[in-house]
Amino acid sequence: MPLDDLGGRGHSFLLTDAPAWGTLTGTLRNLDIAPVPPDELDRHRIEQVRIHPASFLYRHRWIAPLLTVSSFGVSVAGAALVGTSVAAVSVILAGMLPALAGIVLASRKVRGEAYWVERRLFERDLVVARVPPAIGRIARTVKREYPPARLILGELRQDTVVLDPYLIAECGDERVVLGIWDGDRVIACAGSER
Repeated sequence: MPLDDLGGRGHSFLLTDAPAWGTLTGTLRNLDIAPVPPDELDRHRIEQVRIHPASFLYRHRWIAPLLTVSSFGVSVAGAALVGTSVAAVSVILAGMLPALAGIVLASRKVRGEAYWVERRLFERDLVVARVPPAIGRIARTVKREYPPARLILGELRQDTVVLDPYLIAECGDERVVLGIWDGDRVIACAGSER
């Protein structure tokens, strides 16, 4: 057939051999970059929330106001039942100890719940966001080869501390995981060795 080869170069051209640059996944495939499997990110997210629980006092924060209010009521009722002024004062003072404990508990800094937050990250901010160099190189390559892709930084936050971030590239409904890390330790990184 006349179209079996490309100008007599000795090889045939099939439509399945054509680059699939139209999608983010196709771009990664053509760059020979295997993304981190999405289920690995899901497992990581669940595990990190599990190992960073809220503290006991945060989960039971209703105890402090209950101690404070109930001790005032018990102190006044106990003083009314005692009758004498010296005994009433001692009952009131003894009854204020749980109120003092409630105030101390309420004033303590407690570790709150951990939750995931995702935000857009521009290519120029990869270093500021402390993305590891290996993951940053992949992100820059993806942005260079597929400009419509957006970089999304996911962070586990607990109070003001950021724990175990990850980086995703997305375009429309497509999302691919480029890497997961914890401080300087890379947990998973997209690449050709997957």
